[in-house]
Amino acid sequence: MAKYEIILNGCGGIANAWLKTLSEVDEEQPDLIEIVAVCDPIPEQFKKLEDFSISKGKNIPTFSDVALAYKEIDSDITLVLTPPQLHTRYAEEAVMNLNHVISEKPLLIDMNQVRHVKEIIKLADENDIMLVANQQYRWMPRIKAIRKAVRDRLVGEIEFVISRFIQNRYHFNDWWRSQHHDMSQLNWWIHEYDSMRAMLDAKPKTVRARLMHPSWSKVYGESFIFLHVTFDNGTEWSFNAGQEGIAAYADSGHTSFEMFGNKGTIRNNRDDSPHAYIEVPGKDPKVVDLGGQIPNENQLKYPPGWKTTFLKAIEAIESGTKHETCYTDNLWTIAIALCARESERRHGAPVNVIEYMGLDGF
Repeated sequence: MAKYEIILNGCGGIANAWLKTLSEVDEEQPDLIEIVAVCDPIPEQFKKLEDFSISKGKNIPTFSDVALAYKEIDSDITLVLTPPQLHTRYAEEAVMNLNHVISEKPLLIDMNQVRHVKEIIKLADENDIMLVANQQYRWMPRIKAIRKAVRDRLVGEIEFVISRFIQNRYHFNDWWRSQHHDMSQLNWWIHEYDSMRAMLDAKPKTVRARLMHPSWSKVYGESFIFLHVTFDNGTEWSFNAGQEGIAAYADSGHTSFEMFGNKGTIRNNRDDSPHAYIEVPGKDPKVVDLGGQIPNENQLKYPPGWKTTFLKAIEAIESGTKHETCYTDNLWTIAIALCARESERRHGAPVNVIEYMGLDGF
């Protein structure tokens, strides 16, 4: 018997990344994990189980709904891989069945679910259950390299950051993408919000935003944003992004940005590793290659972060410590998106994050 028995709740597109990840973990650490059930309302989705070593030929029980699985199967961890509208519902159901939770992002989609998640966190804490949101871009080598440079004050104190993120005619064809007006924020930009928080070791204090719907748009919501965040450490961040560019210069998944410190600048570009430019009086700046570039990085369908999220989850369970992207932490990431929406409702007025989100004490 494996040490950790896992239920996959959802077997759509993102399950491919998780099945690949779990197969790698299983090959590297036999008897650590076992998939004991897979749940999805579409039976055809279960065919992919034969494509991955952890599930191939195993005759894993399948269910149309996870509630049926909990009645028949003992499990330790539930991966919530459903459309995001359902993440909070299934996280609570997992906790009620004493399962640790690893949920795909976004953690939640609106203010009603914020209140729900706060109650889920309380329930999980009372039962020593771990709640994790998968923010895999945090583990990108370049993000970790920049975070270290910021922590080491390589260019002094970071006062301003200017970011740009453009994609051309991004696909919104899935129903859960097309039926929510904040899906650009919640499906993609949430990575940028979380990575910037991680690199700066900061929480958002105030948020201002304008969300735009271009005349050529093919989606329900807004696919462009002009965002300004003031963090609790005083850093000001300007983030301009769009997902329906037409023949534009497309950025990588981690954005192009410059961090301006009082001793120099950190620059992150699409096709190169991040560099620090440190002021030297009377001379050209000292250039430091921070490293962290992955070969063919911009051709990867997914960043290589799922395994890190999962192994950190196992470590957190065994040590009784908080996961770096636990629900409590991730509320501060999702706060940027929800406060941006509220700022748009207020015609661009600033939104106090703690007051609006009720995060005092988190």
